Amino acid sequence: MRFYYLLSGFFSVLSQVYILRELLSLFAGNEFSFGFLASGWMAGMGLGSFFEGRKRTPLSCEGQFLLLSFLFLGLVYLLRGTGKIFGLSPGEVLGSGALIITGFFFVFPLSFAMGMLFMKLTRVGEEIRGVPGIGEVYRLDAVGDTLAGAGFSYLFIHLPPLPFAFFISFLLSLPISLRKKPFIPLSLSLLALSFTPIPSVLGKKILEASFPGYKVIEEKDSPYTRITVLERDSILHVFQNNSLSFSFPSPFFEDVHLPMLFIPHPERILLIEAPPPVSREVKKHGVKKIKTVMLDPILLRVCREISKGEGEFIAGDGRKVVREGEWDGVFVMLPEPENLSSGRFYTVEFFREVREHLREDGIFFLKIPGSETSLSTPEKLMLSSLYFSLKKVFPDVLVLPGEEIFFIAGEKIPFSFDTLVARYERRKIKTLYFHPSL
Repeated sequence: MRFYYLLSGFFSVLSQVYILRELLSLFAGNEFSFGFLASGWMAGMGLGSFFEGRKRTPLSCEGQFLLLSFLFLGLVYLLRGTGKIFGLSPGEVLGSGALIITGFFFVFPLSFAMGMLFMKLTRVGEEIRGVPGIGEVYRLDAVGDTLAGAGFSYLFIHLPPLPFAFFISFLLSLPISLRKKPFIPLSLSLLALSFTPIPSVLGKKILEASFPGYKVIEEKDSPYTRITVLERDSILHVFQNNSLSFSFPSPFFEDVHLPMLFIPHPERILLIEAPPPVSREVKKHGVKKIKTVMLDPILLRVCREISKGEGEFIAGDGRKVVREGEWDGVFVMLPEPENLSSGRFYTVEFFREVREHLREDGIFFLKIPGSETSLSTPEKLMLSSLYFSLKKVFPDVLVLPGEEIFFIAGEKIPFSFDTLVARYERRKIKTLYFHPSL
């Protein structure tokens, strides 16, 4: 029975983390969806424990482990097919109605069964050893929780998710296989499948069925996000947690030419978290060295393969790399500061580090979403905070409003349309939509 207690705790944490990662990839990973999904999960476990405590279901502990095995695998592939179920397009985030259906109704059977199993194990422990048996259940369950948390953080997160799901199902089938020999072939089959590409191929087929007309090039989980690469009409579309990150080739990054024209002699440019189309456009200015730094190693590899040698892509933290030399331009291509990870690049401390490593006529550039008509109060507060933070460090800060608000900072920003147009023509830059006079 001790193995059962360990396995229960191990699967409890492992399945929660696994399923929550699957769900967050559908809901773009914001904190509201995380809290909602976690509360739905806990509600299912609580109701399952209550039901088992009142009804005493006839299913044995081994049978409940096997039930969890099938429910877990079924839920994993059900979530993979959510796009087909709700008729989503690539990059479309599920709304609040789908969040309720997915977070409660899809996940409920698994969390309910987990609650039932824990209550049954507690009762069995009490029947075998009395009250001390209940304490043993909790102790070994906690050990299983700890092993699962450490294992996922340092090992399991690097494994292919779908084959690993089959391995989890294999572990859950062990209790009944060890007690009843007819179930041994089932356990061995699950184990064998976890070492084959069949689970991933099946997941790829489900994804292609969800998004007809697109070819799935790759789907990979990194420690930070799920990266999906789709192809349509010879254009690659890269998604992070179901949100479009960039397309390649694409002319929609030509706006980077504007800050580049403020640099009289661009030779060394540092791009922080910039997709390959940005380095391609920057290269048109005759830059000798373009270095793009990314924190996510999987996204970095994808960008390297897409860029085909255009620029240098390195893995690392942009805040550290900026201190490794002098730059004519440092470009932060992150989304708005919505969490601690991205917020580190919008602080006075980081701005000071950038200024210390900019050449005399170099610039610092970042952009955040804005509006051509009106701004909400939170947007105004964020923009003013960002502007005054930059002014605290840089003598000259230029703000260019629009659908995206540009911040260009440096020692002295010479703002002259004639100068920008002259540099554009002298560098013989060819663009589809951009011209400095527009």
